[in-house]
Amino acid sequence: MNWNGLVKILEIKHLNKSGDTIWSDNNLKNIFHTEGEAFMLGAVFTGNDIPDNFYFGLDTRSSLAATDTIADITNEPSSSTGYIRRPIASTGQFTLTTISGVTQTNSPVLTFSAGASGYPLAVKNLFLTTASDDSGQLISSVPFTSPISVSSNESISMRIGLSLRDCPS
Repeated sequence: MNWNGLVKILEIKHLNKSGDTIWSDNNLKNIFHTEGEAFMLGAVFTGNDIPDNFYFGLDTRSSLAATDTIADITNEPSSSTGYIRRPIASTGQFTLTTISGVTQTNSPVLTFSAGASGYPLAVKNLFLTTASDDSGQLISSVPFTSPISVSSNESISMRIGLSLRDCPS
């Protein structure tokens, strides 16, 4: 089956407060949202503005659809739990490589850390948006293979690859 996505979680780890791996997975593929596709095509072909930062976040949606928008993000952990959407500058932080004939850009390692109370609900997805708040466009979402319950002082760490064809491992 051909992959028509953008974001791939190359590696994800749920770490306990000592930094030991509780759970891990790799090569998780995304859903490329309709408004994300329009944003990307507009940025490349019509000169639409590119934000200074892109933002990765976590949420608890039970199902994902190409038509999802930022308004569909439900139960994103709150800042009172130590959570923030992780910004990555649109210039200077992604690394462009070609592996086995596929061009891919890689993000720096993203880490979401819980405070003393942990996240109240298990997170199920990673999403990519153009804003730190609900004013942005939802570009893509990646479902995890298992919900992740993040307890006190635990974290989720991941490496992301972005490609217009299936990102090589």
